[in-house]
Amino acid sequence: MGNYVDLTGRTFGKLTVIKDCGWSDKSRNRIWECKCECGNTTKALYSNLVKGRTKSCGCAKPIHYKHGLWNSRIHGILSNMKQRCYNKNCIEYKHYGYRGIKICDEWMDKENGFKNFIDWSFANGYKENLTIDRIDNDKGYYPENCRWTTYKEQRENSRNNIFFFVLDGEKLCVSDICKRLGIKEGNVYYRMRVGKKNIKDIFKGADFNNHTISKVDDLVEYVGD
Repeated sequence: MGNYVDLTGRTFGKLTVIKDCGWSDKSRNRIWECKCECGNTTKALYSNLVKGRTKSCGCAKPIHYKHGLWNSRIHGILSNMKQRCYNKNCIEYKHYGYRGIKICDEWMDKENGFKNFIDWSFANGYKENLTIDRIDNDKGYYPENCRWTTYKEQRENSRNNIFFFVLDGEKLCVSDICKRLGIKEGNVYYRMRVGKKNIKDIFKGADFNNHTISKVDDLVEYVGD
């Protein structure tokens, strides 16, 4: 509490801070309830307020909160995050929720979670061709640990870049092997992510009559976003 800063009464954009709602899960930020000029109340992280990321309840970007967004790509991204982290029946749960990966309170809030996620996303460069990426793969989904990146950048950040196999006697990374064999790299990583261990299952579609593929080492558990 030595670094505690009381934001009560301060104004950030259209928001006036009303009260302290306590610590956010994992992110070590405090959540503050705010009153917007439009009359709505919302919750925001300390860092988002003081850094200017959150300036309204969402009314400042009405196009982002049209009802149609509930069937949008960005809503699906948040929904899939929740499935990976909290649904034990989800095939990817073992790589996320089981490992303790969680989503911050700000994005999980029942009333404003989606609006908060939208607000952060558009303030941090969201585009339809980008994917959400955790900067530290051992930590959860919260603003300070997330960014919008291309699939290529995400692969370079994730643990999948440690995988090497031997193709026809030559040690190569998965990307190079897929290029040579003419198969989709994303499908290979997906099969590893869901637990495939057999080489022919992992590199399904490869011509094994003319090529041999073997492991360099036993597969290390794959974790990606």
